[in-house]
Amino acid sequence: MRKKVALLGSTGSVGRNACKVLAFHRDKFEVKSLSANVNYKMLFHQAAALGAKNAVVVHDTFFEHACAEKPSDLKLSKGVQGMIDCACDPEIDIVICSILGNGALDVVLNALKCGKTVALASKEVMLMAGKLVMDTAKKYGGSIIPVDSEHSAIFQCLQSHDEKAVKSLVLTCSGGPFRTFSAEQIGKVTLEDALNHPVWSMGRKITVDSASLMNKALEVVEAAYLFGVEEKNIQVVVHPEGIVHSLVEFKDNSLVGLFSKPTMELPIQYALSYPEVLESEAERLDLTALGALHFEKVNPFFPSIEFARHALLCGKNMPLVMNAANDVAVKKFCDGKIAFTEIWNIIEKTMAKTALCELESIEDVRQADAEARIMAENI
Repeated sequence: MRKKVALLGSTGSVGRNACKVLAFHRDKFEVKSLSANVNYKMLFHQAAALGAKNAVVVHDTFFEHACAEKPSDLKLSKGVQGMIDCACDPEIDIVICSILGNGALDVVLNALKCGKTVALASKEVMLMAGKLVMDTAKKYGGSIIPVDSEHSAIFQCLQSHDEKAVKSLVLTCSGGPFRTFSAEQIGKVTLEDALNHPVWSMGRKITVDSASLMNKALEVVEAAYLFGVEEKNIQVVVHPEGIVHSLVEFKDNSLVGLFSKPTMELPIQYALSYPEVLESEAERLDLTALGALHFEKVNPFFPSIEFARHALLCGKNMPLVMNAANDVAVKKFCDGKIAFTEIWNIIEKTMAKTALCELESIEDVRQADAEARIMAENI
């Protein structure tokens, strides 16, 4: 029997890769629902190609445009509530969440309350409310399978041993375009420089995050919540080739890692098929052609990983504050209003000036997130 899938955020980078996987494995998966924020034309094309009968356009104005052009056989709904309804459909077996913005948290919490399996690609969810999300999954019998390549790699490596044997998690990162830069060189970089990623092709926000290593800082926090590991047991190493997607170190000091060509299709496919491993269209990895793999320490001029460690040690709302401040700062940088290094200054000052508070509900999360963004804007 085919797994029934709701793909939310289908027109973004992860969503488009998920569509490729779902099209390749039509015999394994039935796509019931898709969603997009504004790109309804691509959404309609995807629905026709995959046979989905439900679609959601989140943005109010673009929903009105979509209503005038929608195919007659497609049911169209709008907003975050439309996505929640798709995710909580009793027929759905797995929800792929690759939504940008705060709406992802509402969708994931509601899906978990319905006992759904969520293939999670939305970083905001774990950064804003990691403890609340994991507690909700445990309480209602839902589950999360990570889609980020690094967390997917760790998830897969953990299958090889009993979890009690784990010593540490090792997150790899490419180092971005500035990994060998001095402090003086980093101070002069431009937006064009930051968007020139050496390994991955991604959206603007995540590419800038990768250049500042804030992407890796966010992943450290995600890993701590997803796998229940203390920050001191999470390592970060630079691996420029992007072939080893992450590793797990066990008590006997052995390491198990996941190797593949850089592609999002494999972690998406594994999240969909777990625990089964399926054939894929991904290019095979020829180790002899690679010749060598390299590993380095993180450039000491990059403070991002230390932000993440501090946020985890503080707990409560501090990971959310770090994420919110980074969002604000990256937008300012992309708009040409601040220098690259000011991203870090804004994050550091926002974290220092924000009081700790508990996040026991989604209302608490929304309020804390709004306050952190206002603080970052003011700074």
